[in-house]
Amino acid sequence: MLRFSENKRKIHCYGQWIFLCVKPHEIRIQPFIFKDYWVVEKDGISVKKYSNGSVRKTIELVTKNQRVNKIYYKDIFSAEIIYQHIQKMSPYDFSPDAVYLKVTMHNGVEMELNLNNTSMTFLPQFIAFLQRQHIQVTDNHAIVQELIAKNYLVG
Repeated sequence: MLRFSENKRKIHCYGQWIFLCVKPHEIRIQPFIFKDYWVVEKDGISVKKYSNGSVRKTIELVTKNQRVNKIYYKDIFSAEIIYQHIQKMSPYDFSPDAVYLKVTMHNGVEMELNLNNTSMTFLPQFIAFLQRQHIQVTDNHAIVQELIAKNYLVG
């Protein structure tokens, strides 16, 4: 039994060294993984943005201190769903086409909100919610109807 605990201690000690060796590498990669995001709230949309520099982005990730812009529904004049087909360079290129929501405020300021796979799932409900808030929504490519019909968006 004594021999087992010594081996366990050695494994634990090696694990700490591996953790210390890998951790600086993870910090260098992490900023590329995190992207700006937005959250639907009761009174508006919170847009959370990170800096472009990797060092500053790492500090923002550790301190949880990113820039937050709040868009209140009462300030939104219109919203438009934009679909941009991305030219595929090879038959193995499975990158998605760009889909985003362009929000125009009453003062003329425009903001683009990226629609990734997660937000595309809830897009029909969100568009219906915006219309209930008396916000004009434009969908020239019928993206919402395609999502409701469970069709894939392939350009």
